[in-house]
Amino acid sequence: MNRAPIDAPRLSSSPALSFYERIDVVESTGSTNADLVARAADPSVDRHALLAEEQVSGRGRHARAWVSPPRAQISLSILVRLPGIDPAALGWLPLLTGIAVVDALRAAAGL
Repeated sequence: MNRAPIDAPRLSSSPALSFYERIDVVESTGSTNADLVARAADPSVDRHALLAEEQVSGRGRHARAWVSPPRAQISLSILVRLPGIDPAALGWLPLLTGIAVVDALRAAAGL
């Protein structure tokens, strides 16, 4: 059973997500991360979130292929600039963020 589409206007207007300058939801993408890496070339772009209903050519850890069928999960990448912090020092951040998101969703949804 597929879930309902993400309600982009509702998501973007949520006070809980006011940290983000921009939240985009796309039906399909090759890779949410690659899309945000391309946006990062513009130094003024910061605090952007990109969610995709389907991801067809993403990469996981160790360059493994990452595909998400339509509405089977939420593919999410976030672009946040951290001045003064070497990106190499943030290697664990994506994994820790994923754990925090799962914990928050479980608590909020009572799962």
